[in-house]
Amino acid sequence: MNFGRYSASLNFPIPSNPVYLVEDVEDFHFHTSEALAEFLNGICRAPDDGCYFNVYRIAGDWRSPRLGTDYMGAIPHVHVENRQLDRVRTGGVDALW
Repeated sequence: MNFGRYSASLNFPIPSNPVYLVEDVEDFHFHTSEALAEFLNGICRAPDDGCYFNVYRIAGDWRSPRLGTDYMGAIPHVHVENRQLDRVRTGGVDALW
């Protein structure tokens, strides 16, 4: 994560690539492909088609090109709505991409 001049690197063991980062209104959560599928299949669907959260697919080491700036949009991601939940239920996590 980048915090301007207080920049820090997060280093943690990832069992395999890709790793998925779920960004909701409160926090970030990291998942493997299997854990993400389980998480998404457990979502209780809302009747409206709003965005539940964003899922980023990180396939390897990644750094923002400029410290202190937000480049999250440059990482492949989807805004998870009911359509995406349907895709995962029928085709697995790979169906999102």
